[in-house]
Amino acid sequence: MSKSMPIPYPQAPKVGAQILREVVPSLRRAGIALPVKSQILVACSGGADSVALAHLLAQYGRRVGSKISLLHINHHLRGHDSKHDERFVRELAKSLNVKFICHALTPAQAKKGESIEGFCRRERKKIFQAEATQKNALVFTAHHAEDLAETMLWRLFTGSSKTHGGGILIKDGPIVRPFLKISKTLLREYLTQVNQAHCEDATNEDVKFLRNSIRKKLLPEICALFPRAVERLGELAIAAQGLKTAENQDAIQDFFSMKAGALRGEHWREIKKTLEAKAPSVRLELPDGWSLTRPKLERMHRQELRERWVLDRKKL
Repeated sequence: MSKSMPIPYPQAPKVGAQILREVVPSLRRAGIALPVKSQILVACSGGADSVALAHLLAQYGRRVGSKISLLHINHHLRGHDSKHDERFVRELAKSLNVKFICHALTPAQAKKGESIEGFCRRERKKIFQAEATQKNALVFTAHHAEDLAETMLWRLFTGSSKTHGGGILIKDGPIVRPFLKISKTLLREYLTQVNQAHCEDATNEDVKFLRNSIRKKLLPEICALFPRAVERLGELAIAAQGLKTAENQDAIQDFFSMKAGALRGEHWREIKKTLEAKAPSVRLELPDGWSLTRPKLERMHRQELRERWVLDRKKL
């Protein structure tokens, strides 16, 4: 679809439509077929980000509303507040007319010398994997652009960027993170627009945790000097994951938005040959000066291109 032809979401509020127009192509570029045919488990803590994800999918996700369940994990770290968050997510599921699933963690079971953060992260992933396998589902989490930028900084300064340079993956097994290019500010703006409440976790303000220190101290200083730092760090992460960047995607969209008459059969033969090659070239040079550049051609939607080739070559 051409950049000049935005995906229509007439029923979604303005900010919601803006988010969806970014999320849908991002998921497709990650190789996720839409609409999602499997069950969808939305990891929902009750915080602003996950509530925005749950509300957006349940209210405006095309043909997925009946497949959604909210998956809440009670970490039992904050006493009454943890119980409050569980009740909140349960009521949210009821208001959205979706199922509610809850698991509880016991922090005392953490291994000797293991941090509580590390224990909870490991146990959450085990729960996600088990639920996804049992229900043949994808697990959607609400990690957003700032989370990705923070992770990139963490990896850079701890020396793990060589092995984990992509930061947070858009898709990691059954776990899908559709908001990696969406800012936290935009998610909160969406909640305000739809008048949806959420919970606040006071531990997110505690800078004794390294992650919070990066979020509250380091990243704001960087953004003060480089206002587009979050966006640039996200682009770096996505490039490291081997996915198409926004700039490259625009080139692909522009290329295929041209009139069929401007393309010849030899163009399509070159595209087909490159798609079928075992080692796709970084730059695809076509007759008459056409050039199509992207990180990995093999990452493109092969079926979509082949369908275009079958349909459009008749017009050439």
